[in-house]
Amino acid sequence: MAGTPIIKVFLDASVLVAASASVNGASAYILHLARQRKIKAFVSEDALSEAVKNVNLKLGDIGKERLNAYLIRANLKLVISPEAEAIALCEKFIHFKDAPILAAALSAKADILLSLDKKHFFTKSVADFAKAMKIFTAGDFLKRFFR
Repeated sequence: MAGTPIIKVFLDASVLVAASASVNGASAYILHLARQRKIKAFVSEDALSEAVKNVNLKLGDIGKERLNAYLIRANLKLVISPEAEAIALCEKFIHFKDAPILAAALSAKADILLSLDKKHFFTKSVADFAKAMKIFTAGDFLKRFFR
């Protein structure tokens, strides 16, 4: 990827949780790329709090330790929660619980939104609304851009 601009990637909570569950998966490798500054990774306050909640509920101490290590080392850029109007607009295209994530990714001007939530993020209406921002799973992103 020499000579090409660094891809701006927004991480949904599901990617952070998956990385915390397994150091060998695609989500963990995404955070490795962010740490190496091969991608510019963004996360919102909402995605971060959701990830912390889910890791605490589901993964135990090792998951908590991994998440904390990623947050310290992965060079994640924090996106402030979007305005209520932006979230309300996104609610027209995605489940209301995911609207703050979509709005934050758009406000960050991310090139890519990474999520493992295929039910809500991988719909035609979301793709049409997000237009230039593409949505991938972590694995599909790696296959497309880092193979």
